[in-house]
Amino acid sequence: MKMTFLKLGLAVFTFFAISCEKNKQTDSPEEIAGDKVSPDGFDYSTTKKVTLNLRLLTRTEQPVKNVMVSVYNPSKLTSGSGAYQSAER
Repeated sequence: MKMTFLKLGLAVFTFFAISCEKNKQTDSPEEIAGDKVSPDGFDYSTTKKVTLNLRLLTRTEQPVKNVMVSVYNPSKLTSGSGAYQSAER
């Protein structure tokens, strides 16, 4: 029984030792850096500054305090999302 576990353990170890190989990439960094992927002026930013004037008032025209507001782009809403459902009402 011990010999079976020993053989199995050795086989598993050999499998992992053989399968671990480093990637041998032949491309040099100079070749990769020369390829232009993005258009001119592209800066990889994922946010955009938008000016928004918003007033939250009660029924008596008093400002509402400590309320979190979410703003969505209507063209980006998908059916079934919570924002889409609340925008339909």
